Amino acid sequence: MGSRYMIVDGHSVIFAWPELHKLHRNDPGKARDVLVRRLEELSDASFWKVTVVFDGRSSSRSSFVPREGVEVWYTRGQESADSLIEAMVAQAPAPTELVVVTADQGERCLVEGLGAFCVSPDWLRMEWESSRQALEQRLQQVHRRARW
Repeated sequence: MGSRYMIVDGHSVIFAWPELHKLHRNDPGKARDVLVRRLEELSDASFWKVTVVFDGRSSSRSSFVPREGVEVWYTRGQESADSLIEAMVAQAPAPTELVVVTADQGERCLVEGLGAFCVSPDWLRMEWESSRQALEQRLQQVHRRARW
C-alpha cells in the first residue's frame, strides 16, 4: 500500500480532545508535544505521512520543526494555521490525495473546495487508536513466532 497524506490543524485537534484541551490550559507546549507524539505513533504504525500545523510563533515567517515521522509547522505571528493549510492544499500536486483534520467548519468548506478530503478530530482519534491496536497485534505475532 502506498503512502497517504494527512494535514492536521493542531490546535483544532487539541481543543476537540478533552485530555489535550485540559492539558493545554496549564501547559500549551506540553499539549502540542503530546499531540505530535500521537501523530508520530500514527505515522509509525500506518502508511500516513503527517504534517501538523499550529498557530504561530511571533516570528516573521512560518517555521518548520523537524520531528521523527511528522512535519511540524508553526505559522508566523499574523498568519493563521488555516491559511497555511489552505496554501499547502492549493499547492499540492494532487489535493484529492490529501486528508485534512479540522473541527473548523469554515476551514472544511474551503479545503474541500480545493479538492482535499476533510475529517474530524474524532475520526483522527479512531485512526490513531486503530493503528496502535494493529501495531500491538503485529508485535504480539512477531513475539509468538520468535518463541517457536
